[in-house]
Amino acid sequence: MGRHARSPAELKTGPFTLQDALEAGLDRWHLDSSEWRRVGPSVYAWAGLPDSPQLRLQAARLRLPASAVFTGLTAAWLHGLDVEAHEPFEVTIPKGAGVSARSGFVVRRAAVAASEIVSLRGMRATSILRTLSDLCIRLNEVEAVVIADMALHVGLTKLADLNDFSLSRAHSVGVCKLRRVVSHAEPAAESPMETDCAW
Repeated sequence: MGRHARSPAELKTGPFTLQDALEAGLDRWHLDSSEWRRVGPSVYAWAGLPDSPQLRLQAARLRLPASAVFTGLTAAWLHGLDVEAHEPFEVTIPKGAGVSARSGFVVRRAAVAASEIVSLRGMRATSILRTLSDLCIRLNEVEAVVIADMALHVGLTKLADLNDFSLSRAHSVGVCKLRRVVSHAEPAAESPMETDCAW
């Protein structure tokens, strides 16, 4: 009997692992056909799916433990903010999770409270307040204010909530910078240029 390509419908909706393919009845050689493309180590997608940040992020997620949480600019993109979603993706995993470094990721090891985790586009990410707090630590002050203004302008959070969050993190790393960002944030700002001009 000659080899012929098979196209299980369940594999056409998003990225999948080699193990998923085997469970769907494909052999390893099926994935070498033009119908499928490799989108990561042992991760594949149907060739009919357009390449997109969403697809790449879903593929990346398959390489992480279930406890992983997307953070930083990756979380900001998942929240719908106008930032680029590209590698390296930012992710936080619990200390002691036993995960080594991953190509294509900036991996941080820290606890993220359950109350600060949300589901966005089917993926775990930090809440908007935790995301903004993290970005205040990692970005320069002007960049952090620009992103805070974006979140406020589109209604993802309110200035009062951001202020309360900064007060609740009295002993956290970067809290002083977070409070400075809050003091400069402007919900009415409609563009990064408008934020820059205010400085």
